[in-house]
Amino acid sequence: MIRRVLLKVHDRLGFFHLFDPDLEKEYMDRKFHETRFLAVLVGFASSALSVGLWAWDWVIDPSSAGQVLWMRLLLGFILSLYPLGVLAGVRIRLLPWLYAAVVLITEGIFLYHLSLLETGLVYGIAGFMYWFILPVFLGLPFSVSVNVATFFFIALLPNVLVSLGVSPAFELIQYNALIWPTCAIGIFLTLLLDQLYRSIFLYRRKAEELARLDDLTGIANRRHFMEISARLLETCRRHGNPVSVIMIDIDHFKRINDDHGHPAGDHVLRHVSGILSGSLRKSDFLGRYGGEEFTVILAYTSPEQSLHVAEKLRQKVKDSPVRIESGDIIHITLSAGVSGVDTATDGVELELLLKRADDALYQAKRTGRNRVALAEPFYPVLSPPQ
Repeated sequence: MIRRVLLKVHDRLGFFHLFDPDLEKEYMDRKFHETRFLAVLVGFASSALSVGLWAWDWVIDPSSAGQVLWMRLLLGFILSLYPLGVLAGVRIRLLPWLYAAVVLITEGIFLYHLSLLETGLVYGIAGFMYWFILPVFLGLPFSVSVNVATFFFIALLPNVLVSLGVSPAFELIQYNALIWPTCAIGIFLTLLLDQLYRSIFLYRRKAEELARLDDLTGIANRRHFMEISARLLETCRRHGNPVSVIMIDIDHFKRINDDHGHPAGDHVLRHVSGILSGSLRKSDFLGRYGGEEFTVILAYTSPEQSLHVAEKLRQKVKDSPVRIESGDIIHITLSAGVSGVDTATDGVELELLLKRADDALYQAKRTGRNRVALAEPFYPVLSPPQ
């Protein structure tokens, strides 16, 4: 029900962002790693503040202030457990429980602390507002539901403790009149910050996606292809697996642009990239290398196996003519060059694989186009042991 209401608000105002489970996990992981340092700083600052407010104890009750110093120190120590837990690498699943426990335990100690000071239970009511500042920042790495629940129990806890006999002289009517509106403001602020961070997350994710993808075809651009290929090659090196590269070029692409115009050429590029990406395995990685050239890296795949993959791609494109806006049908063919090794070693470099595949591609073009050529096998020289 709540989700449907939020979706309607989002449709009208474009404000509330609700993610599917996979994107929500990505969002929460990124949010945690990017905000935990702030939570650590606020945690230590809160610890120092709780001890430093001993000066306030002297103002309202100088005669008893010295006797409650140990409680101030205890408050500071307990509050420091949360940032210390974050720094120590406590499991993410346990941190919300640690965070909530620290906030609620210190609130309970503070209520007892006030009962030891003359007029503390009267002048100390406003001090509970500090506990509604803490979750806004301490709980920033966690979900909204965790923070809303923490806010609710912060407001409720003194009512429970007083009913159990802790500080029976505490003025609950005054406390509730002040704290529940404060609780509502804290919840609203938490929701606002979460939605703001979700908007930033979406904008950054889109920007990162645009930086990785070719804007015409939607596949990896050259820089992203090189980054991913370097990682795949390193994985194959580590385990001594085969690895191959296919360089692909659309035959007579300039003629297509000259005869039908550049919009038709763009349509052909999108058409070909769609066939290529839909015909590869999940372990293969496709990128637009530049112009009408595409390249594929095939991890765990020998050159002979990659030759069959390239031939399958060539045949699929050949059998899939494209109709452009004018109604004309363009028949497309590809030429491809394949290079690879049966065992990746330290001597196998990505630039070398690409160059050899490019040489094989031009061999295919020189011998008539619409064909696949396999580069001659090579045996990289192993580095001598140090």
